[in-house]
Amino acid sequence: MRRSSRLAAVLVIGVCLTVPATAGPAQADLPDAYRHWFVSDRSVTCVTPDGRDRRCATSAVEHVEVKRNPADTAALVFITYLPDPTAIGNATQLAAAAFRRGADGWRLVRTIRSAGGVPTGKVAFTGETGTYLVAVPKPGDPRCCPSGRRQVSIDLR
Repeated sequence: MRRSSRLAAVLVIGVCLTVPATAGPAQADLPDAYRHWFVSDRSVTCVTPDGRDRRCATSAVEHVEVKRNPADTAALVFITYLPDPTAIGNATQLAAAAFRRGADGWRLVRTIRSAGGVPTGKVAFTGETGTYLVAVPKPGDPRCCPSGRRQVSIDLR
């Protein structure tokens, strides 16, 4: 290899090593943040076919409902999942969490232990609170079809 070719190769390699691949820190998008929470949070559990507790995989997810505030800085995420691969029918569970968007992307604020259910309509975001209605059974309602409504308020901090 000629001296000028070697010098050009060294310069190209040197430039590639010193120029950062991205202009800033990696931005965590909301789907990545809630997927990570779902598979790693100790309160979200599934079971193996022989009945042992295990972490849930994203393959257990049946439905994801995301509700964002108007400023797109806070979100409530509701994940309906099938915790038991041997279950038949409507043996689903609900996991819920609050997320915030900051300079470095979306991050988990907290897992919501008693979300009350999936919102039946819009979530109203007021200050640091998300408020929504959930379906609840009235006396005499069949388990499949609750006809009552209850208001739930979630602190987003």
